Amino acid sequence: MRNQNIVHKDIHLGNIITNLKDTKLIDLDEGDKISNNGFYEQLRDIRNLLLVILSVLYDIDIVDYLDKSQIEDFLSVINLSHDFKEYINDQYYCSFDINKLIYPNIFLDSIDYEQVEYDKKKLSK
Repeated sequence: MRNQNIVHKDIHLGNIITNLKDTKLIDLDEGDKISNNGFYEQLRDIRNLLLVILSVLYDIDIVDYLDKSQIEDFLSVINLSHDFKEYINDQYYCSFDINKLIYPNIFLDSIDYEQVEYDKKKLSK
């Protein structure tokens, strides 16, 4: 929604509808025009989208790891690129560079889905 200068402010699995060919964000009640704090609002949307992506990829509720402060445990098990892990960590700890806005899709093209399946088995133990 960046093209329309709108932030969703409530991205989670329950607000995403997909048929695996097309994906829609719903429940725009909290959505708003990007304000002066727009960068931080966008970052929050991106962080929440990243949580959804990781939850779907690994078939777990990644929020459980975050709530238990176990993000390091999660990152130690998965086999994603160092840069993607660093990005996830930065998003989690909100230690991002405010001069650049990075979207998760930059990293998604490099994911090895066979490795994700292997990692899912390790996570389920």
